[in-house]
Amino acid sequence: MGLWYFNKNKKNYTNNIVKELNSKGIGTRPFFYPMHKQPILKKLGFFKNDKHPNSEYMSKRGFYLPAGLGMKIENIDIVANQLKKIMQKYN
Repeated sequence: MGLWYFNKNKKNYTNNIVKELNSKGIGTRPFFYPMHKQPILKKLGFFKNDKHPNSEYMSKRGFYLPAGLGMKIENIDIVANQLKKIMQKYN
């Protein structure tokens, strides 16, 4: 998984989109967890009282899509077409 999709709608439909993709056999996973929120980094003294609203916003709304050098064009088309169909419900 290397590519990601960012859901920029005002209402956060990310969980719905991910569930629908998974129900179609398209594996996804949540976008990154912001570094300034990671407990181990806070414990080590990094990011004390830091606020990064863009990272937090993106981590709540982004998710990864299947990708890779070995992915066939047919599979890329399947993922893209399913994502387009699902997104039409939320736009």
